[in-house]
Amino acid sequence: ALDLDYNKLQKTGSKIKKILDAGREIRIKTNAGTDFKGNITGMKSISLDGDYRNGNIGGNVPVGEVYLPPVTGTVNGKIVIDGSLRHGDGTLIVETPVTLEVRKSQIVKISGGYEARVLGHTLRMARSRAKNKSDIMKIGEIGIGINPNIDIVGSMVLDEKAFNTAHIAIGSNYWFGGDIHTFLHLDQVMREPKIFVDGKRLEY
Repeated sequence: ALDLDYNKLQKTGSKIKKILDAGREIRIKTNAGTDFKGNITGMKSISLDGDYRNGNIGGNVPVGEVYLPPVTGTVNGKIVIDGSLRHGDGTLIVETPVTLEVRKSQIVKISGGYEARVLGHTLRMARSRAKNKSDIMKIGEIGIGINPNIDIVGSMVLDEKAFNTAHIAIGSNYWFGGDIHTFLHLDQVMREPKIFVDGKRLEY
């Protein structure tokens, strides 16, 4: 995961970032059934590409994702988690896909098998502790994995960066440009996404 052509990765990340930063709408579809849209007008993405030479920026390792907060209240559709799933006690590789139905950025229904029950339990427990309960159920991040040396292994710091994946996060996004303030941030990974920005397929 670390032994990369960083120049190539940075070019890929820069290309995606430029398109996202200029975009108004992102749509993600997968063969598993994901089909959702979100408004990204005015939102600035972050390319986690390993270029930390500027002392004012940093990030975790391994690197390999481009992500941004969608405009709160604009994410609508169906998200099918078929890669890996973050919950209160760790990360699961998904065997039975989990379907999230989302309206105005709020998760309104969770369906599936064991993994869906685990995620639902985590969110219920979080809501019981939260000051603003609605923030717990909001879609706060949309991300794209670009690291070609990573496979989904059940560790989210790796999984969300695997090439040919996309992910969303449930909950907080205030530290990277959003307006959702809560103690929860749960990434959820989808395999083999088809990504469209303003109706045009994103190729990278």
